Amino acid sequence: MGALSPHFAVPANSSRFFTDRNEALSQQLGVVELVFDPKDKILRNGEYAPELIRYDSQYCTSVSSLGVLYSIPTLAYIDQVLDFVGEDPVVIDIGCGQGELVFSLRNRSIDAWGFDPVVRTINPYLYSRLWEPSDKVGDLYVMRCVLPHIQNPWDFLEQISNSSPDALVLVEFQRVEWILEHKVWYQISHDHVNLFSINDFVNRFEVLESGTFSNGEWGWVLVNPTKQKDQLENFSSTYQQGLSDLFREKDLFLGHLKIMERPIALWGAAGKGIVLAHAMQEVQENLYAIDADSHRWGLYLEASGVEVIEPNLALERAVKETLILVCNPNHIDQVKSFVGNSFEVRIPTEISKRG
Repeated sequence: MGALSPHFAVPANSSRFFTDRNEALSQQLGVVELVFDPKDKILRNGEYAPELIRYDSQYCTSVSSLGVLYSIPTLAYIDQVLDFVGEDPVVIDIGCGQGELVFSLRNRSIDAWGFDPVVRTINPYLYSRLWEPSDKVGDLYVMRCVLPHIQNPWDFLEQISNSSPDALVLVEFQRVEWILEHKVWYQISHDHVNLFSINDFVNRFEVLESGTFSNGEWGWVLVNPTKQKDQLENFSSTYQQGLSDLFREKDLFLGHLKIMERPIALWGAAGKGIVLAHAMQEVQENLYAIDADSHRWGLYLEASGVEVIEPNLALERAVKETLILVCNPNHIDQVKSFVGNSFEVRIPTEISKRG
């Protein structure tokens, strides 16, 4: 497996937050070197170290935006999926977070259950541990940004198939095409060991339905894991130029950042923000992050020790020269609307294009 990317260090986990800055700074780094796996025919981190992964009390993956807490995009298309599984299905949410989807489905009288080691709520429908093949049998298994974290993803789907031969699996993931198209190099993280395309699933399984959301950033597929294809295509050549451009973008961004003499705030403290903050910390002093999720306010990002601040408070503290960098291009208009004309708001690729 030849390397398709540089060899570089990032926070080992891209979803952990700390009450103590020194503890945040003391966390181990992971290494990324993207390769194309000829056996599984997927793009993955060849330097992934599972022993560095921590699903503990510092782990937080809730999805929030301005004015909207715990958005669940799955609910926008779940009825399409449920049409394939018949009446009164049992739904198993693997990696359920704090059970937001489970609760939403149960409110619709759907028999839903969740498994996740980061579950902190005592509830009879949520299990604070990893899912095992010997657990409750489901008709539909849901994995929202979970399969990218699993080192042997096709083996895991086979485990589901063996435990529930008639079950279907719904998988959500950030599309590698979106990452390359928008040059979001800071989406490449140690703990996202696999990078997927919808084609990776079409190439291997019977895909009953698929789609995208969040302006194409995310893809979803409904697969029948028992029906696998014998002849697999090789997509490795499609990634080489895109990855070269992606990491050239990183070098350009950090190069421009070194000569900028103004305070910068990152908007977004989730996975993208954690990786971006770590890359920026060596060339930017007094960096802080702004985030809409109140559960992150006052905490510090893994490895960089960058503090997360509530939006209104951050704008009150900011001097007028502050540049706000929005980590996710999908959120730029929303942030500009919130900030108004008080501060300059950009995405990282706009900085890279400056002379």
